[in-house]
Amino acid sequence: SAIVIAWRGSLAAGTTQIGSQEAVRAPAAQLRRRQFFLLAAVALLCALCAPFLVDTIDRKGPEATRGVVSFANLGPISRPMELKGEWRLDWHTAPAPGASLFLPVPGHWKGVKVGTVPLPELGAASYALTLKDLPAGRYILHVPRFFGAVRVAVDGEVVSERGTYGLSRATSRAVYRSQDVSIISAGQDIHLRLDMAAFQHRENGLGEAPVLGPAAAMARWTSMSWLQGSLVLASLLLMGCFGIVVALARTQERASLYFALACLNLLPLAAWMGYDNLIQVALPDLTFNAMLSFQILTSTIALSMALLYVREMYPRETPRLLYGVLQGLNAFRFLIYLGAFLVADTVLLSRVSGMSASFRTVGFVALVGIVVAACIRRREGSGTFLFGLGSFLLCIIYNDLIRNAEVPAIFGSNLMPVGSLLLLFSQLLILAERWSGAIKSTEETNNELRQLLDVNIAIASEIQLDALLRRIVQVTSQILHADRSSLFLHDTKTDELWSMVAEGVENREIRFPSTSGIAGDTFTRGVADNVADVYADARFNRAIDMTTGYRTRTALSVPVITRAGRKLGVMQAFNRLDGEVFEDSDLARMSAFAAQAAVAIENATLFSEVATERNYNDSILRSMSSGVVTLDREASVVKLNEAACAILGVDPKAAAEPETQRAWAAANPWLSSEITVAGATGNPKSFLDADMVTMRGDTISANISIVPLMADQGEQAGLLIIVEDISEGK
Repeated sequence: SAIVIAWRGSLAAGTTQIGSQEAVRAPAAQLRRRQFFLLAAVALLCALCAPFLVDTIDRKGPEATRGVVSFANLGPISRPMELKGEWRLDWHTAPAPGASLFLPVPGHWKGVKVGTVPLPELGAASYALTLKDLPAGRYILHVPRFFGAVRVAVDGEVVSERGTYGLSRATSRAVYRSQDVSIISAGQDIHLRLDMAAFQHRENGLGEAPVLGPAAAMARWTSMSWLQGSLVLASLLLMGCFGIVVALARTQERASLYFALACLNLLPLAAWMGYDNLIQVALPDLTFNAMLSFQILTSTIALSMALLYVREMYPRETPRLLYGVLQGLNAFRFLIYLGAFLVADTVLLSRVSGMSASFRTVGFVALVGIVVAACIRRREGSGTFLFGLGSFLLCIIYNDLIRNAEVPAIFGSNLMPVGSLLLLFSQLLILAERWSGAIKSTEETNNELRQLLDVNIAIASEIQLDALLRRIVQVTSQILHADRSSLFLHDTKTDELWSMVAEGVENREIRFPSTSGIAGDTFTRGVADNVADVYADARFNRAIDMTTGYRTRTALSVPVITRAGRKLGVMQAFNRLDGEVFEDSDLARMSAFAAQAAVAIENATLFSEVATERNYNDSILRSMSSGVVTLDREASVVKLNEAACAILGVDPKAAAEPETQRAWAAANPWLSSEITVAGATGNPKSFLDADMVTMRGDTISANISIVPLMADQGEQAGLLIIVEDISEGK
């Protein structure tokens, strides 16, 4: 049981078949193939994401100046354009109602001074822009989402409204929706006005520029924008479901569960960050407080699940103190958000969320650092994880440079959907690889257990010790993916270790003192050893390599010890085929095989001793002139020697048959009675010059002794009858 437990405590590194050297080399080839297919999958995902890199917005369009944008000499407009530049801002609330000034778009009004008075964070204003020389045709104006109420007017007529525009918090109702407005141009000037009321959120002004373009071009751009958001949503949902299925099917796979919970809790954030806010599209009666709180609370939970996921994936690379601090601060954030939700203060909720941006940045940097450390240590899936995380980070940096540093857009103004998809797809690859690896490891473990069972069966059935030990050594090499293995036994007469089995040098016997080299040290101390570089170990005997012509790099050395603690020898494995060093799990597996070898040797020794003892006893019985008969507890004949068969006139082949025993008992009823009494009392009996009728029908004179046979536990195991024929002497 201990051997099986130790065996099952480790997972195999590759599938092998007994007797096939090519199969032993399979793990390295499989690893290369897996890496190739992984790179191919990453390349395919990049190709699938390539359409999102196409920027359909015309970045060379005119910019507004002092509230006017001119399309003269621009020619036909075929692509959407951002209405950037100076818009006129008309302020409607305190502290400067009726003030008018020009502000850059995209931008915010908070802090902008009217004279010496800065504009507040909350208030109501109108953004105005005149479109001059716009070619005739039908156009679509896209007004981005805004944390408040937005009313769109064209040439003084209100054509669309999201929320309820008002000059106070009591008279306005906030939403977070975008809107598309149809504009018909006949070549005349068009006056746009966006009335904006911001009383429920810290965000204000036009953080994104409105987009204008021909109806057909805007339809394509709108479809692509919807596709980006929908694809992110679908990816989150599908990968969340996939992670839950994996966790349910394999309960110990907690990383998949944490990843699934992170994806599902990110769904609200992804739903309201696309082309439009899908939460309020699906639930138009949902209050702004509930919508905002739901999104912030779930994204906070998602960050906590992401920390759990990375810690579960790479526990050795995750500092406990850092992990505890990040989770504690995140839990504190959650409680603050929950309190703001309960008091229905959306402004406070938005401000706290904005103040936590630095914490989210620290958490994100910590995650990147953990994954980088895992890559350096070559942890499973770390390279793919870093690819996805790095892509996501680069997209964030790219967006920040465009919006805040005014760097020209090369791939479009928003690559967040692309970065999100690459991050999600990288995790999909990791989960799929971990699931495939778990199934493969289970299959390989079962295969190894079957091989171990075969060895156990062979121990019970194989008579030839040499063949059995060679099989054990062969299976050891294949399971450990070792280039070769050896078994050295101890010669008590010369105090040397000699090669009972030595793969690669089968025709040559190797002998050395039992205290020499790594094998000698393992035998002397009785302790297993994993040597990563044998030439850097002072115990290594280089003379063996020089004699055999073999270059040893790494070695496992395990003592072969019986259950009674008697040291029989040493098993060794050399050089993993993939070039890596042996692991602790390899040492555990080899210890199991060494224990099997000890059992095989001990069984063979015991079998030899029993056979010798049996032959000795048979020789004694054959040489005796007196007849010896053994009976079991039921007084049935078990064995007769040759003299007993001759004296009693019994055929040796028919001596144990019930008919023979009944006939003999019927001919000698007095002796049967004495045998029954001796068996019941356990007292020996002797009869001198007694008459006994043989199976031949004649009567002989004999001295008869009936002696109880005692078992090791002191119980009676049967009777021994000694018959001495004295007829001739009498």
